[in-house]
Amino acid sequence: MPLKAPRLHLRTLLALVALNAVLLWAGAWVWSPLNRLSARLGPETPAYLRREAAIGLGYGIPPWETERAVSTLIRTLGDPSPRVRESAAAGLTGHGANARGAIPYLLKLVNDKDRGARASALGALGVIEAASGGKPNPEVIAALIRALDDSAMEVRLMAAEALVGLGEFRVIVPVLIAALAEPEGTVHLCRAKLLMGRIGGKTQVLMPVFAKFITDPDPGRRDAALKILVDHGGPEVVKYALRRGLQNQDASVRQWAASTMDRLGLAASP
Repeated sequence: MPLKAPRLHLRTLLALVALNAVLLWAGAWVWSPLNRLSARLGPETPAYLRREAAIGLGYGIPPWETERAVSTLIRTLGDPSPRVRESAAAGLTGHGANARGAIPYLLKLVNDKDRGARASALGALGVIEAASGGKPNPEVIAALIRALDDSAMEVRLMAAEALVGLGEFRVIVPVLIAALAEPEGTVHLCRAKLLMGRIGGKTQVLMPVFAKFITDPDPGRRDAALKILVDHGGPEVVKYALRRGLQNQDASVRQWAASTMDRLGLAASP
């Protein structure tokens, strides 16, 4: 005699459907990177864990959670810990063009009292703008240019790197010269050399700007400018720049230019 399949009442079916929905929701919440990381951003959580969570929200987030992740990171830009604010800006960097909505908040963060937070905000602005394509936001460019005068070299270099990524080269020369004048082996010098590499063939366009630093009162900056001219400009460019140094009002600059021309075997006259 054939067995009959058990019949389920409608109420039982509805209960099973509801149970499955709850289980699916619970599973999605548990396995959601956004939910797990967001739960660690509360004020009661230690700052180092909030920092890790903010970084994590920038990477490995599924596409359907990107918008919420960006919103969470924007809120985290106001965290009381500067290291968490710094990490939130870095997390936004990971979302590229999808984080365009964070630009007004990052523009506020570039005025933060903490230099790490300022630098991170500038880096995020550069990455987001570059990933967005099209003409860069004038407010972003203006903020990056202002940051070239920041009191902290790491902030100035971050602004310079962001500007290079957006196709702006001439304005960063003073920062490059200052960093290249630092002692060998320093972090800032290494970053400046890497930045010169990123500029690549466009360095030739900057030779007249570098040449102006041949008459800089600071001998370290003069030497840095001279090295760039020698490496990238050629003898005629170097000679032209040093001749300008010979006409400078500062006696120490004139003396330096004359001795440098002798050392390089360049005639002072045409």
